[in-house]
Amino acid sequence: MEKFIEESKACFDIVIYDTPPVTVISDTSILISKIAASLLVLRSGVSSRRVVQKGFDTIKESKANLIGMVLNDSSSWDDRVYSHYYHAYQKS
Repeated sequence: MEKFIEESKACFDIVIYDTPPVTVISDTSILISKIAASLLVLRSGVSSRRVVQKGFDTIKESKANLIGMVLNDSSSWDDRVYSHYYHAYQKS
């Protein structure tokens, strides 16, 4: 895998690795320690506080470069609120 990562770096500007959950498969923590940066993806309403903490702990232990988090499958309590900000942003 290390050879593949190095060859990919030489051929492409950006390589995205979609891995199994860091809290489920130990191979993920090994992989993220060898790549340039990682994002932790959390599912709104599904990822428990305990699982998120375990994910952070695993990432910290693997010495991975965590650059951010993504919260997916989230919905606004009222789409009109989001719509208001979106249209205000477009006008500016």
